[in-house]
Amino acid sequence: MMAVHKHVPQLLAALHRTREAMGVEEFALRAGLGTARRLYRWQDALRDDLVYFPNVTFSALGLEHRHLFLDNPRAIWREFPFAIRGEWVVTRPGEQALYLHCLVPRVQGAAFDTLLEDARGKTVTSITSITTEDGWQVLHDAPDEPRWSQSNAQLWDIVERLPLLIPVIFETVEQRHSLPTIWRAVYDRLGKRTWEYLPRFARRLPTNGKSYVKECFTLLNHTGLFRQTVVRYRPHDDLGTPMYLYVAGANLSTIINAFGQATPVIDVHPIGNDAAMLRLVTTHAVAQQVFSSASKLPRITSWHFVDLVRNDQDPVRARFAYEQLFDPATTEWLFPQDALAIFRGAE
Repeated sequence: MMAVHKHVPQLLAALHRTREAMGVEEFALRAGLGTARRLYRWQDALRDDLVYFPNVTFSALGLEHRHLFLDNPRAIWREFPFAIRGEWVVTRPGEQALYLHCLVPRVQGAAFDTLLEDARGKTVTSITSITTEDGWQVLHDAPDEPRWSQSNAQLWDIVERLPLLIPVIFETVEQRHSLPTIWRAVYDRLGKRTWEYLPRFARRLPTNGKSYVKECFTLLNHTGLFRQTVVRYRPHDDLGTPMYLYVAGANLSTIINAFGQATPVIDVHPIGNDAAMLRLVTTHAVAQQVFSSASKLPRITSWHFVDLVRNDQDPVRARFAYEQLFDPATTEWLFPQDALAIFRGAE
């Protein structure tokens, strides 16, 4: 393990700089980190401490980001089908709140808002919903100016050509998989329905489908859907206290620079040109600034501490349920009212 940890900064920096979605073997070759076997050995040693995955321009797929903070939610919210990430958070000691990062079809935004309104006071005490644009990650040890701008361009013709793109994307979000294990995850979940996501006359390879996954990665790269590789390295959280901050009143560069020099990692979720929601690790220096009346940081309008103790004891396994929310035959997003009724409090 000590030999592995010696190479962690180099590995994280190489992942952060990656400009394409690719499998482990290709990444090891391009990054100059040795053989794929060596990289697999590092991953096995790090286990769940290291997760990395392609970050996608979801807006081009007709999806918008909704960040939900739910006070005193029922257990059913852990299975909310729109969520791609979940964490327990607190604003005051002893109060229970759940953070869910959701992706919602833009055309269903009104129906989603109605669902949240119906749930308030029934399956959850209160809900704060924040809508953001596609985001990115900044690593202190691998600085890189964001090269992405928000685009309303739609790339739905890519999905119509190869609907399998949707399962592949969502079996990789917030997970670390090789090409073969991505395929196994898709096939184990969908079974014979998998072939509905492939072109009509495509060859069926149920036990060797990594070629399909590689084709999906190629589409991510060539269409501009791929943004960067997001890195989740758990020991980063041990360097301070992770927090979600809503920051306003400054442009994005100012916001990032205000926090970026004293925290190991920032997830940036823009809200227009002069606000953002951040997930960052507040080191002692950052915490002093956040809670100082003399701070020169941009205006912080709300904050939530990540409850590390509870997340270790009771982790939230959020997953975007594409098999419920996407129809490969029509290549349309779905809003399954009957399946969602339980979140409204319907018996």
